[in-house]
Amino acid sequence: MNNLPKTIKINKTMRTLTVLVFLFFFQASSIAQKSIEQLDKSFEEALQLWNIPGMSIGIIKDGKVVLAKGYGVLKAKGKEKPNSKTMYAIASNTKAFTTTALATLVEEGKLSWNDKVRKYIPDYELYDSYTSEQVTIRDILSHKVGFANFSGDVIWYKNNRSAADLLKRIKYVPKAYDFRNGYGYSNLMYMSAGEVIKSITGNSWSDYVKARFFEPLQMTRTITSVEELGKFSNVATPHKPIKNENKPITWTNWDSMGSAGAIISSVDDMLKWINLHLSNGKIDDKTYFSQDQQEELWHPNNSYKVNYKRRAVYPMNFSAYGLGFGLYDYEGQKVITHSGGYDGMYSRVAMVPEQGLGIVILTNSMKSIGDYLTYDILDYFLNRKDTDWHKIGLNNYTNYTDWIDKKKNTIRTKQKKGTTPTIAKTEMEGSYYDDLYGAKITVSTNSKNELKINFEGAPDLTAKLAHWHYNTFEIQWENEHAWFDFGTLGFITNTNNEITGLEFDVPNGDIFFDEIKAKKQNQK
Repeated sequence: MNNLPKTIKINKTMRTLTVLVFLFFFQASSIAQKSIEQLDKSFEEALQLWNIPGMSIGIIKDGKVVLAKGYGVLKAKGKEKPNSKTMYAIASNTKAFTTTALATLVEEGKLSWNDKVRKYIPDYELYDSYTSEQVTIRDILSHKVGFANFSGDVIWYKNNRSAADLLKRIKYVPKAYDFRNGYGYSNLMYMSAGEVIKSITGNSWSDYVKARFFEPLQMTRTITSVEELGKFSNVATPHKPIKNENKPITWTNWDSMGSAGAIISSVDDMLKWINLHLSNGKIDDKTYFSQDQQEELWHPNNSYKVNYKRRAVYPMNFSAYGLGFGLYDYEGQKVITHSGGYDGMYSRVAMVPEQGLGIVILTNSMKSIGDYLTYDILDYFLNRKDTDWHKIGLNNYTNYTDWIDKKKNTIRTKQKKGTTPTIAKTEMEGSYYDDLYGAKITVSTNSKNELKINFEGAPDLTAKLAHWHYNTFEIQWENEHAWFDFGTLGFITNTNNEITGLEFDVPNGDIFFDEIKAKKQNQK
């Protein structure tokens, strides 16, 4: 052997190295594949653990899709299964499309993040004149105008009025904290951003994002309205969790707040969107937006406190909101993320730019499984010690439902049975008006002499009123609603026992009917 020519020795060595390298990569690939298969199996187990009908999950790493798959069923008790092309509502993950659309306008010199909103919507008005004059594009996109979380959502929910019309009501949304001195998640502000896009481009928010992103990225299963769903098959059914049951419900039209949450998409399409952001706005030699604008979107604009109690559960040191994206750190990595809650569906998007990692989880349930599956996936790719995230998540979900149930039970336990109204039904009938809601609320009797309530502009909110106690009535909705069910309405009277207005108590975590202070019209 030692007498072999030098070239032969080198060739033999090279062959040996080649074989070793091949075996190494084959083994690494096999291990990685096996691990992905284990992750895949854990998703199946989580689906059963959370008792949700179905979901689709996508993972992209370094520009390559490593998983794109569906789990469960499209509809409870059905047999049809979802896949990576199944369409779901992404809800507030829409916000990133809106801010990225604005980023393209910044690049074109048509907008500055620090421009006043009134430059584009001259009659824009909030709770006081100073805030109305000073509020900027950056302010409305980072949830720091002074509203409480979800305040004012009752204005647009199931309402068929236009965004422009509904935004005239935001001056009546109450101030919860000083301007730029807190955090209050606001869909109304993202509706405002959609109107800014329309003012600058002359096109609707919907048309603009379709032309800028959907079409060039070939997001062929992504739309901006439930009205377009009829053109597609393989669409998930929304579900409302009721105890241990998953109740199918109908799709809800969110057109009026489109730029805040109306997009419907699939895992395949959302992976294209995520890859665009992980590629800093450039795909196949086409630049959609610059890295400078990418960094603007991912820069903390509004921080929230991470106290020791939160750090004890979630390994993070900071948490903040950028422009259409949430931000936090995890195992020394910056995570870009957002959730989306729709009537009967939840979504989660997460990206770890330094790892080239992107995640999308779309579900046909209102349980927040996606948040905790995301942590599982992060732990896998960042080699972090396993945490039982689903135990934590299910406990959080139970705490939330218990909180809502407690509110309902408080109303029920205070019911005074055997009482009668002090006012005749004929006195209850009539029109009521609230400045914030901005449309008539009508109380009338039907052919059976039962009281009914109708909300102008929102026919799906029609309900029967059944006597509860005194001058309070139970609201018995004609349609199933995802966010709320049980609630009461009280007729407010003055010292002469004359009706002056209405008061609502509908326990839920988002659509705040108690913000409506409707006054009786045409008082004698």
